[in-house]
Amino acid sequence: MDEQSRIPPKMVREFLVALANLPDDPAAVDRFLLRYQSLSPKPSDHFRTWLCPALPQDQQLKRWISSLKGAVRSIWRASDIRTKQFGVFRVLETLFRPIESYAWPLYEAPEEVRLPLPTTFDQVLLYLVENADRTRYCGNLDCQKPYFFAVRRSQKYCSEKCSKPAQQEFKRRWWAEHGDVWRKRRAARHTDKQ
Repeated sequence: MDEQSRIPPKMVREFLVALANLPDDPAAVDRFLLRYQSLSPKPSDHFRTWLCPALPQDQQLKRWISSLKGAVRSIWRASDIRTKQFGVFRVLETLFRPIESYAWPLYEAPEEVRLPLPTTFDQVLLYLVENADRTRYCGNLDCQKPYFFAVRRSQKYCSEKCSKPAQQEFKRRWWAEHGDVWRKRRAARHTDKQ
């Protein structure tokens, strides 16, 4: 794959976060597909199968995006990196496996196995494999878009806005437990200075 066909990581992250946070509303799916048409899978992207071949391709893609959203959410919320990465491999294997390489590598292929060139969507899924350790689900139960990529390993909230209630609760408990002692020490320091 040449450097020109490589998708910028920022665009891939944005696509994956938007997919994971995609509401069940059909209009939202339409907006998603319109906005990310360059990254969304296409029938030519060596799909193994479409969900309902009798439906028009645009309807199949909408159904497929809804299924993929569920898979990405499951991967995102998995408890460990190995499970997340295995989930992506399962999506690749189940939905994008070229039929002619069905048994390979478990059984030797009659001739050399050649995969089609990587598609745009292959790059999206491989990015998820490589960055599975940064996928997080926001700790704020009221968050409207809880799926995000963490900047720091310890990050539990998608934004400052979402972390604020937890910070306030932490401060409230700290003051309830330690406030009297802190105030007495502070008062003692002020009287010592006088």
